[in-house]
Amino acid sequence: MNTTTILGTLAAILFLAFFLPSPASAESVNVTFTVDASDGTDPASYTCADMDGDDSVENCMLSANFSLPSESGVSWDHPHFWEWVLYSEGVVIQQGDLAELTLNDVNLTFSWVAEGCTTSECQNTTVHQNTHRGAYYLRPTDCVWFQNPGVSQFEDGFDNNNTWRCFNEVGDYPSGNMIFHVTEEPTECEIWEQDNPFLVDRAKPEGEMDNGCPCYGTDEECEDEAPMLFIGEASGTGDGGETITVSVARLHIPEHPEWSWKHKYLAEVDDLQMDVNYTAVILVKRVGDDEWGGLDWWWDVDWEGGYDEDNDGYHNQSENPVSLQRGCYHINANLYESGALHSDEDSAAVLV
Repeated sequence: MNTTTILGTLAAILFLAFFLPSPASAESVNVTFTVDASDGTDPASYTCADMDGDDSVENCMLSANFSLPSESGVSWDHPHFWEWVLYSEGVVIQQGDLAELTLNDVNLTFSWVAEGCTTSECQNTTVHQNTHRGAYYLRPTDCVWFQNPGVSQFEDGFDNNNTWRCFNEVGDYPSGNMIFHVTEEPTECEIWEQDNPFLVDRAKPEGEMDNGCPCYGTDEECEDEAPMLFIGEASGTGDGGETITVSVARLHIPEHPEWSWKHKYLAEVDDLQMDVNYTAVILVKRVGDDEWGGLDWWWDVDWEGGYDEDNDGYHNQSENPVSLQRGCYHINANLYESGALHSDEDSAAVLV
C-alpha cells in the first residue's frame, strides 16, 4: 500500500471519529418496588426515577427516600423473630451487600416482604424461657422458648426439634423434668409463687414438680390460702354469746427456703360471761395431716376485758410468736371454761 492510500485511510477514520454521532447511551428507567410489612396493612409502593441497570438496589432505595425499618431484634430461634426478605418476580434474592446488588441483578423489579412474627397479636404474645425444671404456669396462647433444639420432651405429637412452643388449649403438658400448666386463671400455686418468690425451690429432686408450693395438687383444700401460708384463721361464737377470733401476721422472711419463718398470732375474745374464768387453746396444724405445728394455752381469760394500764394491757387479747417450717397450715382457737378444762381435758366442753 502506498503512502497516498495510507493517508487517505487515516483521514477517513478521523472524519468518522469527529463527525459521526456516538452510540446512544443506556436508556434511563423508573423502577417501582413494594414493601409489605405483613402486619395487616396494605403494601406500600416506592419509585426511584432515572435509574439504569447498573445502579444498585441501595441507590434506588435512597433515591426513593426509603430505608427498611429495623427487624425484630431477637435471635432467629425466638417466637418473636421476624425479618425482611427480598423478592424479585416471586423468587427470593440473597441480599448480600445492597450496594453491590444491581437493578439488573433483580431484573429491574424487586419487593420487600416481612416474614415471621409480624403481627401485633404475635408480638404481644407472652414468651416464657425455660430456665429450671419443675412447674410452669401459663395462659392459653403463651409460648415457651427452649433455646436449644431437642431440650423439650413432649409426648403429644409436638416436634421436639423446635426451639419454642405456643400453647392454644388449657391442659397439662409434661415434658421430661418440666410440666406446663395452661389455665384460664392463675392457680393457687401460681399465686403462691408470685407472693412468695423467696420460698420457690427451682431445684426439686427429679420427678417432683411442685417448686416448693405447699398446695401443689391440692388446690381445692388450699383455695383460701393466704400469702402467709395460714388458712382457716378461726373465729366463732359460743352459746353464751362469747366470741373468739385469731389472725396471723408475718414477722420474718427466711433467707433460705428450708429455714423456718416467723409469724405472730393475735387471739381476741369478747362478750364473755360474768363470773366465768376461761382458757383459750390455740392450735396450729399442717393442712392435709394431723401434724401439729404449734399449741398454745391462754390462761385466766376473764369477762372484764378492757384495758389495764398498770398490768397486762388489753385483757381480751393475747399475742404470741410462732415459728414454722415452710408449709400450709390451719390455725384454730377454742374457748373453754377453765375449771372444766383443769378437771378433765378430754371431756371438757368447747364453748367456742
